[in-house]
Amino acid sequence: MYRTTRNTQTRPRTTRRPKPKLDAAQAITDEIVALLEKGDLPWRRPWRTATRAVWISKSKTLIEDARRDWSDLGGAPTDIVALDRWKPDEDVTLGRGILFVTYATLRSVGKTGRSRLEQLIDWCGADYEGVLAFDEAHAMANAAGSTDGGRGATAPSQQGIAGLRLQIALPRARMLYVSATGATNVGNLAYATRLGLWGPGDA
Repeated sequence: MYRTTRNTQTRPRTTRRPKPKLDAAQAITDEIVALLEKGDLPWRRPWRTATRAVWISKSKTLIEDARRDWSDLGGAPTDIVALDRWKPDEDVTLGRGILFVTYATLRSVGKTGRSRLEQLIDWCGADYEGVLAFDEAHAMANAAGSTDGGRGATAPSQQGIAGLRLQIALPRARMLYVSATGATNVGNLAYATRLGLWGPGDA
């Protein structure tokens, strides 16, 4: 009898107001607008002490794309200079700006035995805190080699190793990995050490 009585009762209607969803795009926009109103240009120099940056890409022709993108952000095209303007055994005399280098150039060695990697690290300096922008970062996909697959083990690529050595040599640098190519194997992301996905204290 009690069960039948309960079935005939109706629960009072309550109106639930949905919680407002966070609009991430609007939040970022508001933050940028606030910086602009204070006179800051966050895309120009996010770190005030950094007057040098490195832009690494897949081919020499992409330097024009880099200059175009940099100009869109308010920079000057002349800010970006190719590393191969100097020979490997020469010191880079660029005081401030963005040094453009390809992955193939990064792994090369000059006639005197000095590598482009060493030349670049010397220009940056041990206390370098600027940006290392790895454009087309999947070009370093085989940085750790592979033991999977039916063809047996594959050795690490030279440009992948060069990219890793650059990151290790400049531990205070700000890393930017850019790639539109997906990784079919997690090992292909071994070059992106600063993501904190693996390694002591990370995994």
